[in-house]
Amino acid sequence: MIGNSFRGHLAKVAAVVLTIAVVFAWLGGGRQEVLAAASPDPLDQQVVSSGLGTGAMFDDTAQSFTAGKSGYLYDIELHLFRFDSAGAGQLKIEIFAGETLSGSALGSVTLDYLDIPLSPAPNMTLITFDGIPITEGQQYTIRTTSASQGGMWLGTGNSYSGGRFYSSSHWPPDWKNEYDAYFRTYVADAVRTPDTQLTVAAQANATYGDVVVFSAQLMNGARAFANQRVEFQLNGVPVGSAATNAQGRAELSYGMDKPPGDLLLEARYNGTSFYSMAADDTTITVAKRPITVTVGGASRPYGSGNPAFTSQVTGLASWDAASSLGTLSYTTNASASSSVGTYAVQASGYHSPNYAITYVQGALTITKAPLTAEADSTSRQYGLSNPVLTGTLTGLRNGDAITVTYSTTTSPSSPVGAYAITPALADTGNALHNYELKLKEGQLTVTKAPLTVTASNDERQYGAVNPLLSGAIVGLRNGDTFSVAYSTTAAAGSGVGSYAITPNVTDRDNKLKNYEVQSVPGTLTVTKAPLTVTAHNKTREYGNPNPVFTSTSVGLRNGDTFP
Repeated sequence: MIGNSFRGHLAKVAAVVLTIAVVFAWLGGGRQEVLAAASPDPLDQQVVSSGLGTGAMFDDTAQSFTAGKSGYLYDIELHLFRFDSAGAGQLKIEIFAGETLSGSALGSVTLDYLDIPLSPAPNMTLITFDGIPITEGQQYTIRTTSASQGGMWLGTGNSYSGGRFYSSSHWPPDWKNEYDAYFRTYVADAVRTPDTQLTVAAQANATYGDVVVFSAQLMNGARAFANQRVEFQLNGVPVGSAATNAQGRAELSYGMDKPPGDLLLEARYNGTSFYSMAADDTTITVAKRPITVTVGGASRPYGSGNPAFTSQVTGLASWDAASSLGTLSYTTNASASSSVGTYAVQASGYHSPNYAITYVQGALTITKAPLTAEADSTSRQYGLSNPVLTGTLTGLRNGDAITVTYSTTTSPSSPVGAYAITPALADTGNALHNYELKLKEGQLTVTKAPLTVTASNDERQYGAVNPLLSGAIVGLRNGDTFSVAYSTTAAAGSGVGSYAITPNVTDRDNKLKNYEVQSVPGTLTVTKAPLTVTAHNKTREYGNPNPVFTSTSVGLRNGDTFP
């Protein structure tokens, strides 16, 4: 298998940097394996494959052989292959007379590294010379030279008896390997015709950016002419070359980077000092490459500006960038004030003679904007009117006419406790459908009203009955009524002094829980009672003792007695 020399944009996309390893296959005893001959001439000398052995690296090797017949040496076969890891270069193959490398070569062929199969190479490579006269029984030497050091594959079988293998570091022949190169020679009885014919295969229409395969058939008389280099041109400009394979066919893969239109494809074989030049041409029609510009989907909230739109370009030739087509612009009928929904986004602006451009519109989705109505919390005392309820409306856009009111179920008569304040929206502009609404209730706290119950101060004399106790209640709301009883620890027998008067509220209607009650006691003052003691008049005669004196007490109370 003969590799091609790639040019054009295919090389930009898929070029692989390679180093060459030129390899002779070495043979030993054991299994006999004879590959089919590739030359039309009779097979003369060969080494029969018997398996592969170990390898060594050389950049200059040689194998001698003894001609088995006289005639003309046009074709030899060598088992060559290269490794993945190498660089560009050439392999030179020469034939020398005798078991020597001195003097001028009888013939020479140069191969590009890419013309040599990758390892492992299952087949031999055919090398064609211009026709070297050789004589039966004479020795000749095949020499391979590479600027880059290569890998030599050595066999483990029997040696070839008609020649020897030599390495570049041990020439002249003071050392030889015990194995021999895997090779074949073919000897023609007569001189071949120098005439060549080249036919370019009919080429299907191509599309810009595609990889196309140019093919040409090279013949030498009635035989396929292998291992020759054919150059290809488009409109007179070289685009690459390829070596012919065993069937004489040269194929070049090429990334079509020429503008659409008709192109002249020409194949040319330049010939040698022996073989004539040949050329042929055909016409290729290159079509525009279809590409698709698809606008990506995007979204934004209602009331915001449109985002930066993007797109994806599919179908571009691998060497082209979208930026080379111009600058894309995008249009949509969605504005900041557009309602929630889906709107088309159209791209335009690319221009290229190499492409047929199709635009696929994208979609801009306008989503609902967040809108929050939050009522403020507040408080009031039981029995009072509700305060003015307030709150905050956050998130309005585009000056939409949406207002908010706040309400609660409480009235002045509502008992102490916590009550929800609920926001409600009025959508006079019919814009509320553009919002994702969130209502946050506030809280109206009804607190206890102050209620003061004050007992009135009073007084009485000692021993008298307590007066009717009274007082005042201040702070009643909502027409609430309570019974208040006033009590004191003072009794009729209580001595002079001050005694507390305590108010006691009776909550018959269960309303007292709505008040913060302050009880203010009064004072009952017990004063001294009036007491009159009147001494009785008495008489006695002079000289007599005084009589028993007596008196009358008026005002005694509580059964009090005095001696």
